[in-house]
Amino acid sequence: MATHNYEYRYELKPGRFVYIQSSKSAIAGRAIVKQVLKKYRPNRIFYHLERRGGHVAALRLHQNSAFFSRFDIMNFFGQVTRTRVARSLREVGFKPKRAFNIAHDSVVPEDGRKILPYGFRQSPVLATLALERSHLGSELKKLSDAGFLVSVYMDDILISGEFKDVLEEASEAIATAAAFAGFPLSSEKRSIAMAGVDSFNCHIEAADITVLDERMDKFVVDHRSKNDAGQQAIEKYIGAVSKSELARFLRLV
Repeated sequence: MATHNYEYRYELKPGRFVYIQSSKSAIAGRAIVKQVLKKYRPNRIFYHLERRGGHVAALRLHQNSAFFSRFDIMNFFGQVTRTRVARSLREVGFKPKRAFNIAHDSVVPEDGRKILPYGFRQSPVLATLALERSHLGSELKKLSDAGFLVSVYMDDILISGEFKDVLEEASEAIATAAAFAGFPLSSEKRSIAMAGVDSFNCHIEAADITVLDERMDKFVVDHRSKNDAGQQAIEKYIGAVSKSELARFLRLV
């Protein structure tokens, strides 16, 4: 059944839903994104907004580091409530009534709470704003300013540096800030001060980024079923990871 802002939802995995935004709400969502980005300029650590290069750029930032920590925010959009959205909008200059109206139009009811849904056009920018304005966002920006390499792509956080013990301390500060901010971090997708980590279907270590074998195998299968444009898109993506990975891929196909 349709509500005021979505047509229906489907379960992506147990307890996680994708919401199909109504046409009217999608038009409003595009306008909200434009309005928010006029008042809010995301910090440079965020790679999923304003064409910052996406997750490949978020990975390549770290390619010359020695040690890496990776965190994943659990149910990222689901942690961002209507109250948090409205407060964050007020903090960047929206008048209270407009902030509330944007928040009201951008959330859905789920498990007794009103949260940002996966599937709405405005959810990424509103969730990013809420994250940046939180204690966790402040800690990530502070670490970036202190010389650590920090990249955030949606719910995935990567931080790297040259010294294992220093990165361990920074990682502990991130975990503490996340708990304080109400952004729980996955214990299963957490790596602390490692010489290499897996992220975005890739493995990164000092001076080297490779596509994970499982993902590379899928690229090979997909490549064989695509037209020329589709094949070129796959090759372009792998080439952006590294030239050596593209050469490996071309040997496989």
